[in-house]
Amino acid sequence: MKRAAGLILNGVIVALVIAGCGGQKNPLVLPNQPPEVELFARRLDHSGTGPHAYRLQWVGRDPDGRIDHYLYALESPGENPRTAPWTATTEREHPLSFPARAAAPARVAITPIEPSVFTVQAVDGLGARSAPAEIAFFDGALAPRVEIVSPKPNPLVRLDVAPTLCVEWAGTAFDDDSSAERVTEYKYILLTSTTGVDVATALTNPDSVRRYYAARNWSGWVSKRGSASSTVLRGLTPDREYVFVITCFDEDGNYDPVFSLSSNMIHFRVTSSPSFILPRITVFNQFLHYQQVQGSVDTSRVINLEVPAGERLTFNWYGTLIPGRQITGYRWALDLVTPGADGGDDDDSDHGDQNGDRSRRDRDDDRRCVAIPRPGHWSRWCPTLTSITLGPFAGREVHRLYIEARAGSGCDGEGSSISLVVINFAVVGATLGRDLLIVDDTRLLLDRINPGTTCGDPANRPIGNWPTAAELDTFLYARGGAPWRCYPPGTMSTPGVFS
Repeated sequence: MKRAAGLILNGVIVALVIAGCGGQKNPLVLPNQPPEVELFARRLDHSGTGPHAYRLQWVGRDPDGRIDHYLYALESPGENPRTAPWTATTEREHPLSFPARAAAPARVAITPIEPSVFTVQAVDGLGARSAPAEIAFFDGALAPRVEIVSPKPNPLVRLDVAPTLCVEWAGTAFDDDSSAERVTEYKYILLTSTTGVDVATALTNPDSVRRYYAARNWSGWVSKRGSASSTVLRGLTPDREYVFVITCFDEDGNYDPVFSLSSNMIHFRVTSSPSFILPRITVFNQFLHYQQVQGSVDTSRVINLEVPAGERLTFNWYGTLIPGRQITGYRWALDLVTPGADGGDDDDSDHGDQNGDRSRRDRDDDRRCVAIPRPGHWSRWCPTLTSITLGPFAGREVHRLYIEARAGSGCDGEGSSISLVVINFAVVGATLGRDLLIVDDTRLLLDRINPGTTCGDPANRPIGNWPTAAELDTFLYARGGAPWRCYPPGTMSTPGVFS
């Protein structure tokens, strides 16, 4: 009965796996992943005043199944997705047209134009929806777009950042033929608990930021020229939450009306811990894998390591940072003459910035990154210097390796902070002058001779996973050159590793 139950259970598992093959993965095997969709717009006419006709096309992908259908809607930016008038389709394109645009003099006296947003979502076979893909229009003209590229926006996570934060973005405007052109202007604002739209409101209703400030001609927003791609936020208050919001404008005054925590808004909190701002260094090789819990410059924190003599040693490293900061350089030193003191670069020169930092010309010269420093001195700072090979060393030596990572705000490297890792490695040479104890506690299978058979019968060959008890003993201790028992004549053993 137990055997029958086992067969039934195995059959159920096989059925579940088979059900997951082909079109859609079974949710009892692995959790379903939502699909993805990209949206594109192509202008079909080239009139400056309209009417305007577009062909909207989209491409969907499901990482673990298939796309069942798509949903699309044309709505205002603040429309609730749950109440939007969605249209289901299996097509991957949709024509869209707008009436002729009013002449510019006639538009001066009317209220500002409310944008329209075309949204599409992909739906897989289990009903999971993709994140929406959106394209906005102002009176039939494609609206410009802007996206924050660093720190990467995330609607589910509040970022922890330093009091000086670099924000970088990329924007695109569109000509009448829908070809890309440069944005004319960017505007951004830093929302707090006391701004016209506070942090809590912006998080629960991102479009409230657009509606409030567009009606007030973006009062209180900082303006940047269209060629700008970043800004540095300085003097942020520790332990306070902010929301950074940016939009962009084209030459007609149209702006990006899609306000989202996935694209042009980031929610962050300023950390009050100085050590949290420092880069965290990870060092690894075949003998070591160490990662700092938090950045440190404490020279008394030492990693002790033993390495074999007569071999070259490669140490690899990298730094990790909180959002809004970037690694600006690494350097290393072996057996520093004055530990804890900044002795500059390998030749004690400042290279133009009075702190051992390299000039722009030096940063462009990769050969300087791999140059070996003088004994007891630091190498040059270099952002691509992430490994060093040392040795070989003789036995009974002790050396100390220092590795530093330097980080800045990202936009211009200001607000530099440095972390340090110290590795004390002892070089050990094997003398082979003492006995070696080997403890055999494996409990492996023993060789057997089946009743009614001879030793050399094929049925008596070792079975199961390698090794059996006899095979392991032979591998470790065999004197070599002796006949194997129960094998064809002439089969000789090889010496064991400890023979």
